Amino acid sequence: MGVGSIGTLIATSFANTPHEIHLHLRGERGAMVMLQGLEVTGASEAKFPAERFLLSTEELELPVSLEHGSDLVVLTCKAHEVGHLANLASHLVSDNGIVLALSNGLGHVETLSRTVGPGRTVAATTTHGAYRTPEGPVTWAGEGSVNLASIPLGPDADAMLQLSQLFESAGLKPVVYPDAMQMIWEKVLLNIT
Repeated sequence: MGVGSIGTLIATSFANTPHEIHLHLRGERGAMVMLQGLEVTGASEAKFPAERFLLSTEELELPVSLEHGSDLVVLTCKAHEVGHLANLASHLVSDNGIVLALSNGLGHVETLSRTVGPGRTVAATTTHGAYRTPEGPVTWAGEGSVNLASIPLGPDADAMLQLSQLFESAGLKPVVYPDAMQMIWEKVLLNIT
């Protein structure tokens, strides 16, 4: 959910796999994606028409067909939007699905855990770098990794392995950490240096 720079990078990477990809859109950027699809240049080049994705918008009611059908929900939004999108994620994620937030800041794991339950919450950060010019495609400016960690009462080792393999299949270089809080604080410190 969210198709800013990192959201577009994640979505186009997963679009290279056979998996069904649902994008939740809003506003002008969402309308543009519905018309033009998604494009990434830079470290990797990819362009996908809107038809490659299942689309829903903030401005319209969520189609019943999308409720509780997602094995993975990835929030790629600004920190202040995590709470709102966590509520939406609770309507999208399947009973055995996973929700994670690739959003800078603190408190996202706790918000997700309260909303969807710890068994469906994974801590996540990314060091991939991307930016978007107002009218242009997203530029993948620097390859990094997607860092994942289970939380107390979170997904088991098998679920984490499957999640890691999913991100690997999309070329996103996952790294599974044993300690979620250490991983998150390392990212916070990286952001302030």
